[in-house]
Amino acid sequence: MQNINQVVTNLFPDQSKAKPHSTHTSPNLTAKTRKVLAGAWEVLRSRRLVHSQVGSIEHRTFERDMSDLSEQEIRNGLERCKDFTGFFSTPAFRELCKTVDLQCYGLPEPRAAYQEACLAPKPKVKARWSHPAVYQAGIQTGWFELASMPTDDIYPRFAYNYDLICKRVIAGEDITVPVPEAIPEKINAPMTQQQKISQMESLREGLGI
Repeated sequence: MQNINQVVTNLFPDQSKAKPHSTHTSPNLTAKTRKVLAGAWEVLRSRRLVHSQVGSIEHRTFERDMSDLSEQEIRNGLERCKDFTGFFSTPAFRELCKTVDLQCYGLPEPRAAYQEACLAPKPKVKARWSHPAVYQAGIQTGWFELASMPTDDIYPRFAYNYDLICKRVIAGEDITVPVPEAIPEKINAPMTQQQKISQMESLREGLGI
């Protein structure tokens, strides 16, 4: 990959060397973040999407431009660029990092999740969900509202709740559907008035009253 920095270097080598490195680096990066970004750069090199080594001007520019992304977003970008074709650039990689493929996490798309939540039979906790996030989004939105309100009114609310829960899943949180409580083998039904009278009479007989 030949980006603008390489073009400048080839045309004006002396001027490029004279530029201070501070214009390409982000001094506030933690050691951990630098390590993550260096590892990402090496992965990109192994896929021939970039060609210069860690520490180069191109790498330092990449480091600066990616410094605001989380580790999960960086991993997401690396996962999605496996089959990347075309001109690879920092903006292109950022787009891959920011655009999450829900299917990679077993999550249905928002519209499909909405339809699933609306059509799920009762009791909801026992329904077969494609992912627990759909159930949790239904809980946050309200089953009654999902069943009674027009799609144009309730879908934006569901989509908002679903998006928040999906972000928690992508961040590594374990989202589950609660396990229904088992029905006790013996149910103690309240006694009738006649049963109470009979029990009292038996108690009196036993006491000799």
